[in-house]
Amino acid sequence: MERATIKGTPVNLMGCCGIFATATALGKNVEHVFNNYKDRYNKRANWKGSTYRRELIKMIEEDYGHTCELVYDYTVDRPKTVAKFAETVDRDDVYLVYIRGHVMLLNDGRLVDQNHDCYMFRMRYAGRTLEYAYKIHGAPRLPDHPVSGELTDKERARVIMENKVDEAVALLDAAKRHDVDIDKPVRIDGVDWKIVGYKKRNSRYPFILKANNGRTAKISPFFLKRKLEAAA
Repeated sequence: MERATIKGTPVNLMGCCGIFATATALGKNVEHVFNNYKDRYNKRANWKGSTYRRELIKMIEEDYGHTCELVYDYTVDRPKTVAKFAETVDRDDVYLVYIRGHVMLLNDGRLVDQNHDCYMFRMRYAGRTLEYAYKIHGAPRLPDHPVSGELTDKERARVIMENKVDEAVALLDAAKRHDVDIDKPVRIDGVDWKIVGYKKRNSRYPFILKANNGRTAKISPFFLKRKLEAAA
């Protein structure tokens, strides 16, 4: 099985269930669908893939040319579990199935999300209450091989290590850009803090500090430089 990724990150670690289900249902590249949704709905640079149901359906119909038929709506239909719904539909058809906070793909008795591709009664969400289901007309059947699965310990460890390297590089770059010595302790109100990270998305307070007792704090470059200069 080829692991689906978005900008190098496995989809397992992203909140992109709707993006993954759509891409898999239509036989499209996951990152392509991710970028399409992001551009279409003007998502921020740090967007991780969460979607709105009506927006996703509209994109499928208008950008990919597939009609999405609403075949179950919990506000008007009798309550059903995901598994009970799966038993009643044609196995050749392809469906997006919504439960609270999650979207999955259903085809040929298989329920699929970023971490699972298994027979419907073995899926962890099979007993959950269904909210909406859409039949995607003209969508291809799932391939015979698995299209997703849990990350292995080795894959998870590699991602963690890569993230740590990226974070270290970001901190070094930011320190150079702001002329900050990250090896010096920062003393604030009698407590010594160590500079341990930099988060660009925290535009006002991007530098991350950590105290000996495990507490963390955010600080602006201006205030950080003032504290370091005062201690010099």
